[in-house]
Amino acid sequence: MSARRGRRKDPARECLKLEAWPAADQQAWQVALQPGDELDVGGRASRWADSTRETTISCYGRWLAWLQRQGRLDHGLGPADHVTPADIARYVDDLLKVNASTTTVARIRHLHSALRVMAPDRNWSWMLAVESRLRRAATNARDKRARLEPSSELFAYGVEIMEKADGPSGGTPLRRAQDYRDGLIIALLAARPLRRRNFASIEIGRHLVRQGQGYWLRFTVKQTKTRTAIEIPFPMALVPYLERYVSNYRPLLNPLTRGSRWASRSPRPATAALWISIQGKAMAGTTIYGRIIALTKARFGHAVNPHLFRDSAATSVATEDPSHVYIVKNVLGHSTLKTAERYYMHAQAVDAAQRHQKHVLALRRRSRESSADASP
Repeated sequence: MSARRGRRKDPARECLKLEAWPAADQQAWQVALQPGDELDVGGRASRWADSTRETTISCYGRWLAWLQRQGRLDHGLGPADHVTPADIARYVDDLLKVNASTTTVARIRHLHSALRVMAPDRNWSWMLAVESRLRRAATNARDKRARLEPSSELFAYGVEIMEKADGPSGGTPLRRAQDYRDGLIIALLAARPLRRRNFASIEIGRHLVRQGQGYWLRFTVKQTKTRTAIEIPFPMALVPYLERYVSNYRPLLNPLTRGSRWASRSPRPATAALWISIQGKAMAGTTIYGRIIALTKARFGHAVNPHLFRDSAATSVATEDPSHVYIVKNVLGHSTLKTAERYYMHAQAVDAAQRHQKHVLALRRRSRESSADASP
């Protein structure tokens, strides 16, 4: 059994699906989603982005699954009645056994958000205190900066994978198609570091749209985490690779279009997803994540996860083009300049260090010249 499959079957990672929630919880969630109008602001989650709703459902479902394993899930109670500080403390302890500290912080934050919108009449400030304590105690297992690679290197690596797949030693047609797809994934993510959910969900004709001689990537406010629409050009340098992938290699990944003998046994409706598996299905975000991890580890000796692509892009701008560091906001699809300002401070620190180094070297050079002049 693979490690991934084992993790999936681990009861400690189980989430109750929405339809399996207690009736009162389902009703409270639907009320929270109720849209408003001119006279009514609607439910407290009515303006949330789709991705935020999905993550919150998952985290609340994980909490309910934990209660169920403890024998404490009473289907006759409402959301607020399921929660006590003692249970949350035990839940946090169990989360930390299978999750990183930063992941645990995220799970508690989304659980807190769910409770605030599903039981708004209760005071949940104590949950905020729990989240704050966890955040202060959270530590990354490894230094993030040590795992960053320049965006230019990541981009070049993706192109290299595609050109090798397209060359004489690329292997079988199916192997070529998989490698070409993976190379395009890495190159595009390096150039356009979208959040993983948006990147994985790209559909041809919906998010990837032809315009003139090129293409654009477009996501509506409801499709982004920050509720900020994304509209950015597809990198022109990658257009030839994209068109070759769509016309030649993507069809090879679909059993229906590559002539697989299994196609007639398990026919699947055509998908518009840009990234598809050898079953012809849209690749899940976790699958794309796994491919990026495996390939970057093979090249750089350490994994560069999709979120690090975003940090790499911001860091590259800050160190290589600090005068334009505020484009980080648009590159990363952020709604505010907070992150850009953080990288601006980093750019200033880098510039100061470089200036100081030049000054020290100049002093050493003058000192050596003075010593040489003073020699008999």
